[in-house]
Amino acid sequence: MNTLSRRRFLTLTGAGIVAVAAGGIALAVRQFSESANTLTFQAVSGLPAKPLISYASYVLTGKIDTSNGTGTITKYVYAGPPESMTSISLYTRTVRVTKASQQGGVWHITGVVENQAQLQKGEDAVLQLQLDSVRGIAQASFFGSPIALRLQHFTAP
Repeated sequence: MNTLSRRRFLTLTGAGIVAVAAGGIALAVRQFSESANTLTFQAVSGLPAKPLISYASYVLTGKIDTSNGTGTITKYVYAGPPESMTSISLYTRTVRVTKASQQGGVWHITGVVENQAQLQKGEDAVLQLQLDSVRGIAQASFFGSPIALRLQHFTAP
């Protein structure tokens, strides 16, 4: 059996520490560069809209790479109004983002529902979304009708 000298042990330990540190730095750089080009948001509206009493919540969450205009948006309908929304999802759709651009302070996002076999009558396969962070509003449609959602979370590059 080979014995490990003190010098060899310290060399291996130092090399291991350098490798771990380099991996950590690479991960931090990757995370920083991804977040530098990432738009994330969550927008919520009650269903039906005011002045009626809401019995459900329409939620849009998204993560978009602004450098190439791609990403994913998930559309949910939860039981309960926004102020007391449950975790029971009544409806879920995943949207693949095909275009994202900013004009002024408003982001214009276009996407297509991934599993179009899930779509119900009157439900759009294409999502057109505008995010206005200054006003704190998102504009979209729900079964062909325009709807305004309140931005609860918004980060952009």
